[in-house]
Amino acid sequence: ILSPLTLALFEDSGWYEANYSSSFVSPWGHGATCDFIDNPCLVSDTNGEVSIPDYGKGYFCTSASQRGCAPSHHYKMACTVIDYGLFFPKTLPDPEFTYFPNQPSQGGPRQADYCPLFGSTYAGLEPEDLDCRDSGNVDRINLYSEY
Repeated sequence: ILSPLTLALFEDSGWYEANYSSSFVSPWGHGATCDFIDNPCLVSDTNGEVSIPDYGKGYFCTSASQRGCAPSHHYKMACTVIDYGLFFPKTLPDPEFTYFPNQPSQGGPRQADYCPLFGSTYAGLEPEDLDCRDSGNVDRINLYSEY
């Protein structure tokens, strides 16, 4: 993503002079409170039930069956929940990033600190088939309550 922040980092290196007119602010997390950055993406109660805090709604998810907007807000994607217990060698999320206490081997992508987010294609579709900007890809009726 070519954001103003990314361009500022390049400029601060002293090697580049940025053209900010070609940058755009990423919609993912934009306008969210500081809690979005400072607190966990998911929380669990004493029974191990996992939920999304108010500051994370629309950005994070808890089940691979959930559908939502990709971080760019251009694609409708499935929730990315990975079972790291199936990998060899087994590499589980660090305890500080274990968001599913009843299933500690599950989590989102490693580069997202194991926070599950919308980023997987589904139903055998290619990303371009899930482009929300293409009116031909917009659901005409919500048959399966997927949003």
